Amino acid sequence: MVSLKKRYMLSNLQHGFLRYPYEHTLYIKFNPKGDVLIVGLYVDDLIFTGNSLKLISEFREAMISQFKMTDLGLMSYFIGIEVRQLAGGIFISQKKLASDILNKFKMNVTKPMMTPVEEKLKLTKDGTGDFVDATYFKRLVGTFRYLTSTKPDITYGIGLISRFMESPCQSHLQAAKRILRYVQGTQSNSIFYSSSQGSNLVGYTDSDWAGDTIRRRSTSRYVFYLGFGVFSWSSKKQQVVALSTAEAKYMAATIFHGRSKHIDIKYHFIRELVQEQEIVIDYCRSEDQVANILTKPLKLEMFMKLKKMLGMVKFEDLDLREAM
Repeated sequence: MVSLKKRYMLSNLQHGFLRYPYEHTLYIKFNPKGDVLIVGLYVDDLIFTGNSLKLISEFREAMISQFKMTDLGLMSYFIGIEVRQLAGGIFISQKKLASDILNKFKMNVTKPMMTPVEEKLKLTKDGTGDFVDATYFKRLVGTFRYLTSTKPDITYGIGLISRFMESPCQSHLQAAKRILRYVQGTQSNSIFYSSSQGSNLVGYTDSDWAGDTIRRRSTSRYVFYLGFGVFSWSSKKQQVVALSTAEAKYMAATIFHGRSKHIDIKYHFIRELVQEQEIVIDYCRSEDQVANILTKPLKLEMFMKLKKMLGMVKFEDLDLREAM
């Protein structure tokens, strides 16, 4: 049931605002001067930003006059994500959630790991060791998923252990606990959006080939940046079995059309975008392919390099440098 307050808000926002087609609670308003106001609605809460202080002020006053609302000032916390607004940019994290998870599963004093997944790790459906409590394992994996909102560096590991939810063994649980040990040592590591890095939109895409040892499906990955910080990423199994690495990577480049039964005409839409100069495609060397961090276990040196490329930093280090 939608609250009366939310219905009134939605009705009000539709006047003069464009509803974003891919996120139905996001509204955008433009004026002839090129000013922009962006409003996000979550239940009965609003967040808004823009490039015009006048538009922001007028919207704030209109909302307060029509609804019983409290202006909390600059956003510092929203749907479980901590936001720190510094002189040099914005840092988002889920440090409290990470700490709560570690305490819940009694891993808060364990020895930390430098990577979330052991290099060359191969997990199979049969696994090794005794079976473990499937309910406990599902609860652990489900809790992990919340952390991927600000920690793309654990996305591959979470996706890997998620394949074994029904009958997990000791080997699957050990892989999950390694991720916990990695989180324990990186609680304050998260994403920083620098205000000095511009706003170019850049994406990386890649795929493994038949990496799923159970159904032999390949997994597509993508990472998108706006400026320096990553804002969108995904690691998803392809809907069909790719018969070669070329097919797997071709489908990865068109991940938004991944429901196709095979490589059909829909996958050629990227060619059209290139011809219309909507996008530019560049070759990316394997060592600079940041999407690899979502594709497979990596050596420590490569993992740390790609993690830095994601815009992930330790807040304590950033604070000394950026909060001036």
